[in-house]
Amino acid sequence: MAHYIVVYDLRKPGKDYTELINALRSLPHFHAQQSVWFVRWSQGAAELRDKLRQHIDTNDMLFVAQFGDWATFNMRDAANWLNS
Repeated sequence: MAHYIVVYDLRKPGKDYTELINALRSLPHFHAQQSVWFVRWSQGAAELRDKLRQHIDTNDMLFVAQFGDWATFNMRDAANWLNS
């Protein structure tokens, strides 16, 4: 499985995004920052995007990319997860 980064910008104040969060939690994941998740995924970025896209609105933004080279600062738990 490859490591992916998922970043979102949810633009509908007050909307319940529980389904999106549950979809992310259903995957091997590390919740790195408020709207940043690291995910292990066996398919491509487009497939992960499509899996998550169904849980957001058309004006929300979603970014999915496979990790290449990476580095962290002051994120020991995230680095440990990525290295595991």
